[in-house]
Amino acid sequence: MKTATAETAARQFEPLDHCCDEEDFEKLDCIGEGTYGTVYRALDRTTRQLVALKRVLLHNEAS
Repeated sequence: MKTATAETAARQFEPLDHCCDEEDFEKLDCIGEGTYGTVYRALDRTTRQLVALKRVLLHNEAS
């Protein structure tokens, strides 16, 4: 089984150069939850690429 460090994983993806709306993606399923938010597997409606979306909880939001 291969493992990747955060550094090698980060080099595999290009960062977005603009903000996206939640409507730009189709959430497929939840892949993780934690203290700071929830991560979803999603499909970019424009590029059809599989992506990971993180919904970050703000301090004033209930868990």
